[in-house]
Amino acid sequence: NKYNNSGVAVMRDILKTRGWSGLFVGYFGIQYRQTSWTAAYFGTLQYFSEQSKQVLPKEWTTMQNIVGGFAAGMFGAAFNTPGDVIRSAQQKQVFATPAVIMTPNPVTGVANFFKMGATILASKGMGGLYFGFGFKAIHLGGSGALLASLIPIFK
Repeated sequence: NKYNNSGVAVMRDILKTRGWSGLFVGYFGIQYRQTSWTAAYFGTLQYFSEQSKQVLPKEWTTMQNIVGGFAAGMFGAAFNTPGDVIRSAQQKQVFATPAVIMTPNPVTGVANFFKMGATILASKGMGGLYFGFGFKAIHLGGSGALLASLIPIFK
């Protein structure tokens, strides 16, 4: 491939062809994706862990945490996925156009995020914003389970 699987080569090319701002294409989407998942995860972790006590033996506390964490992680994916889809679409669109040095402007990043979201919604419906949700829910459920199993260790 063009970059020989080198992240450094990708960054050098972006800096050369798009400028410093090129590294931040989709940045708002990344922040949205991360904060929405984190808020949903930690906002529901205790609830889902408590619900797992209804079906798992009370002495299985580690498993209750893991199941609760998995459920909270999957729940977080419902909020996270649209941000990731929009960010990916933004990046694909920008990097498919001829290279031009970009001017830094955080406001346009936010506006462009919502504009791209509206475009996806208009062309593909709500399902378009949830492209890849199944895989993402399993992946983030697993991450949530791991995190929930580690939290008691570091408390």
